[in-house]
Amino acid sequence: MEVDVVLNDFDGCMVRHGYDTHGKIQKGPDSETDDAFDFYRSYGRSIVLCTGRSYEATEGILRRMNRNSAVCEHGIDILYESERICLLDEPDFSQYRPYMELLREIENEIDPRIPDIL
Repeated sequence: MEVDVVLNDFDGCMVRHGYDTHGKIQKGPDSETDDAFDFYRSYGRSIVLCTGRSYEATEGILRRMNRNSAVCEHGIDILYESERICLLDEPDFSQYRPYMELLREIENEIDPRIPDIL
């Protein structure tokens, strides 16, 4: 099974592993236009490693992704500053919960460091 580890620079964009960040003009999810999300689609099961910014900024970006459904279409497990954030316990993100168990089962195959921060 293939699992993308999506790196989030949190200056505004979800960037797929291996994505050519210089290939397109990057607007990012903080911009005014929703079409910016098309540049940062994540297909399949993903783990999003979130670093930087505050809980409030993280929550806002995730809620916008949830409304537009352009990113994280197949479920994610979100890590925020080495701890799983509580957003997945909120009703708006309940659809992502089934994927968390699957990701935990295969986490050792993804990166040996990930279990240490889950």
